[in-house]
Amino acid sequence: MSDRHASDHPSAEQLAWLAALPTTMQPSKDVLLVHGTPDNDLAYFLETVTEEGLREATREEVEHRAGTIDAALILCGHTHLQRVMTLDDGRMIINPGSVGLPAYDGDRPHAHRVESGSPHARYAVLSNEVGGWAVELLFVVYDWEQAVRDAEAHARTDWSRALRTGRVEHGSIALSKRNAFWEAVSILKMRTDLRNVTCRRAGKNSWGMSPASTWMKN
Repeated sequence: MSDRHASDHPSAEQLAWLAALPTTMQPSKDVLLVHGTPDNDLAYFLETVTEEGLREATREEVEHRAGTIDAALILCGHTHLQRVMTLDDGRMIINPGSVGLPAYDGDRPHAHRVESGSPHARYAVLSNEVGGWAVELLFVVYDWEQAVRDAEAHARTDWSRALRTGRVEHGSIALSKRNAFWEAVSILKMRTDLRNVTCRRAGKNSWGMSPASTWMKN
């Protein structure tokens, strides 16, 4: 439902801008930005899904996913869970968390829940100190009750629980699995739409902002 809602509302120009975004971004030599991992936009970096559910990834798993990427900092997302891991070679993998979705469930490759445990907005502050990079993980209060009301106004009670508690509704994974086919259909439709549209304003998105000025807004 979320993908269908997202694909129905943007204009053709906005969809074209989204389709042109890179899967990774390196704003400086030291910093690489990815959504999932450097090689897979849909894979978890600092977590692993097994038949038993979600768990923290081992150091060996994270090192394998980082590969030979030459960056002191690799910032990832996808799971929305704040976490930091420093590898043996000094590289630091950071998930700053999510400012607006503290919990969700998934069914690939196995059914699992991703829960931060509270409704706070989460982010990270990075600073390049004399001895190396410093990371501060922060979570702050915002008006999540308004976000809950917005979700309920669109008949998304599953999101309203996640927004209010940082946890998913009991049994929602089963619901997610029943709806998996229709989610896949909407994703395929959105990807087809993205391939079929053309960008009419080269170099800027539909809000008049260049991609480089919006990379921190995900």
